[in-house]
Amino acid sequence: MKPKGVSLEMRLVSTKDAYEKVSHDRFIIGQNIKYNVPSYTTLAKGRFSEIKKTNNYVPFIDYWNNKDSLDILKDWPRIRDTLDKTKRVYETICSSCGKTAYLKFKPNGYRPAYCDDCWKKRRS
Repeated sequence: MKPKGVSLEMRLVSTKDAYEKVSHDRFIIGQNIKYNVPSYTTLAKGRFSEIKKTNNYVPFIDYWNNKDSLDILKDWPRIRDTLDKTKRVYETICSSCGKTAYLKFKPNGYRPAYCDDCWKKRRS
């Protein structure tokens, strides 16, 4: 696509504050033309959606230049580090065998929590 003058860049909004300020829509923006397009997941799931030409002002430059908008390739190490920090693991005791269990969610103390082995046995 590059030889034809087409480039593709992607940015990721990295903070909740920035997420609240930017549009979550997807756009194709060219000189004197703008389209609002559905997300890949919408299309992949076969949901109804349309690509629509829009005359609305899209504050693209504001979104793009937001300090918390990270280039998905150039800033990948920072994005990866941020994602790793948000992956919490909670340690608890398995309700079935009493071994230590590691959970991706915070146990509430009311519902049983299981280690991987006991969880697999219960699911079979």
